[in-house]
Amino acid sequence: MEVTKTLLAGKNGTKRYLREYGDNLYCVRYRQDKEKGKRYTTVELIVDEGQLFKGYYQEVHGPHPTQNVDLQIGFSEFELRDQVKAAGARWDKGKKLWELPFYKVKKLGLESRMINMNPKIHG
Repeated sequence: MEVTKTLLAGKNGTKRYLREYGDNLYCVRYRQDKEKGKRYTTVELIVDEGQLFKGYYQEVHGPHPTQNVDLQIGFSEFELRDQVKAAGARWDKGKKLWELPFYKVKKLGLESRMINMNPKIHG
C-alpha cells in the first residue's frame, strides 16, 4: 500500500476528520493499493502525551501543533477577535488571553500574537 498524501491537521482535506476527532487528530493520510484497485483514508490520532525531558520538544521545534497557546488580542480588535473565535479559540478569563491550538495560530498567521510559549510541563 502506497501513501500518496499526508496532511497535518487543519489543512484542506482534514477538516471533516478534525470535526470528528478534534485536537487528538495529528494527520490524515491518503493511501492506494493498486493491486486491489482501492484507495484508503487513514488518520493518525494522539492518544497519549508526555515529555521526553522538560522543554526538549519546544526548544527544538516550538510548540506541538495541537498544543494550546495563548494569544493577546486587543479589546477593540473586533475583526481579529471574531476570526480567532471562528477558529475555535477560547477566552481565558483569568489570564485575559485567547487559547488556540498552535496549528490554527500558524494557519491564521498569528504567531506574533503568542504569549508565554513555555510548555505546560507536568511532573
